[in-house]
Amino acid sequence: MTALAGWWDLDGRRDPADKCRAMLAAQQMYGTEDAALASSGRVAIGCRLFKLLPEDRYGASLATDRLGARILCADVRLDNRSEIGRGLGLAPSEIGALSDTAILFRALMRWEEDAVDRLRGDFAFAYWNGQKRGLLLARDFLGQRPLHYHHRENGFFSFASLPKGLHAVPEIDRAPDIKSVADFVALMPEDGENTFFEGIKKVAPGQFLLVTATGLQRYRYWQPRSRPVLLKKTGDYVEAVRSKLDAAVAARLRGTRDRVAAHLSGGLDSGAVTATAATLGALREQKIVAFTSAPRENFDPPSADSILDETRLAALTAGRYPNIEHVVIRTGSGSPLQVLGRGFDLYERPVLNPVNLVWLEAIYAAAQASGTNILLTGARGNAGFSYSGLPLLSNLLRSGQIGRLARETRGLRRNGMRLGTLAAQALGPSFPDPVWKLLQWLRGRYAEITEYTALRAGAVHELKLAEKARAAGMDLSFRPVSNSMAARLWLLKGVDYGNYNKGALGGWGMDTRDPTADRELIEFCLTIPDEHNLVNGVTRFIARRAMADRMADAVLRETRKGYQAADWYEGLAAAREHLQQEVVSISASPLASSILDIERLQKLMSDWPSTDWTSPRHPASPRIIGLYS
Repeated sequence: MTALAGWWDLDGRRDPADKCRAMLAAQQMYGTEDAALASSGRVAIGCRLFKLLPEDRYGASLATDRLGARILCADVRLDNRSEIGRGLGLAPSEIGALSDTAILFRALMRWEEDAVDRLRGDFAFAYWNGQKRGLLLARDFLGQRPLHYHHRENGFFSFASLPKGLHAVPEIDRAPDIKSVADFVALMPEDGENTFFEGIKKVAPGQFLLVTATGLQRYRYWQPRSRPVLLKKTGDYVEAVRSKLDAAVAARLRGTRDRVAAHLSGGLDSGAVTATAATLGALREQKIVAFTSAPRENFDPPSADSILDETRLAALTAGRYPNIEHVVIRTGSGSPLQVLGRGFDLYERPVLNPVNLVWLEAIYAAAQASGTNILLTGARGNAGFSYSGLPLLSNLLRSGQIGRLARETRGLRRNGMRLGTLAAQALGPSFPDPVWKLLQWLRGRYAEITEYTALRAGAVHELKLAEKARAAGMDLSFRPVSNSMAARLWLLKGVDYGNYNKGALGGWGMDTRDPTADRELIEFCLTIPDEHNLVNGVTRFIARRAMADRMADAVLRETRKGYQAADWYEGLAAAREHLQQEVVSISASPLASSILDIERLQKLMSDWPSTDWTSPRHPASPRIIGLYS
């Protein structure tokens, strides 16, 4: 990974090189190498490299042409570097002697912005073309690497990996964007350009930005195909998905040494990534250190709706491979309040469900102590590799395929799905909106924004959050969908992981890599018809079949959801006094008070829950304490 920075002085009043140096100095935690800088007239671009890849020894993440008219700074792991190199007419020996940035630079000189859609891997970059007097900024299709910018019309344009780089110069004030904060609290998807700082935007995932002296133009280059891929039989899809997962994991093992870390829950996605990494790692005598987060010993709350300790299932996966070292992380009564301040400095954004920071950062620290700097995850699997296929039920009903519908519903019932859930999946998409909302209200499942958050009712109205939620495709009645493509794309765009990934690098030197976020894998999975993902009452059928010889049957058959560190509320309870002080601090902030219902937060503190917080039937209000901690 690399920390990027750049300054284009449009009015000629400032020294761009000085500004760029200041921005790079502020981002030193994300790039351990000395700053590299290049200038061209009123433009200065630079980077600080964090060496992770074998080819990094060939040079920094900065490239220029002989005349200095073109400059590239890139935060990139290019997974198809050989393919790009061949397209450029490079010999294999030439490709092997070039860094990813050098290959990307040649691609941009050849194809300009058309190069962006050819790239595979995780990337964020800025490319200055002095001949066209233009700047191109881009991020990968899911935004695994961050890139932020500030534009002052007729003044200057500046960019940096994280906002702290931009805030290093006095021209850019550090102030919160209260509307973005409210959107975040309301759980809006994060697929736009807004950030949590006023005046600072981000390049959106899957987009590139063209900057000229006259303005900015935005283009979405990632447009997944909507037509399904039609293969002869389900087994063909299974083999294709397995092959693409193998390629995705192999690409993310690049640059690893004798060991690599993996996040291993008891579920299908992280288990598939870890098992595949172990399979591939065995060929190179590589050890996989797999970390599982679990509650304290002897934790036994009354709720049994979820898997509250995933250790046993994770151990079944780890136990199949002699090169997996399984490590269980139990954070016990750790308080999220202890990590919030440092977390915001690292990620420069609030964290959804901050109680997860306790065990997640414990895994980062343990992985670092184990001697590796790469952590494999499976965070994006639900939208691609292991998609459930449940929209098939409503489509079978709509198309009159009653026989198949009956077989699938019987199978789902045998596999533990509740009758109400089955009815909702099959009938829900066709119900009139008022009827569906009434049914959800009767079941206690429908909630307005003010019910599941501590946002002030007046702020919800003033900021038109309900209207924004509808426009963003956010259904507060949780109606099942029949369009699986739209549902999966909504999941993929819901969270921007770029800042989180960069924060893990700055805090623990950990490069987080997610094979389930691989573009080739996701694009193929998006085109698989639902009738192959749901077969004989088995959801995620293709993923389960693809891993049949790599994971234990008990893991593959499991249909319940895991709940990592289910004892999180005990740590929160232990920090109750500290949390009360936080509520007092929030109430003293005019900005926070303008959007949050302070009285409700205070009441929640006084009405502290004494029963099991993990139960889905527990009133929603107490969980707000965990959300805002």
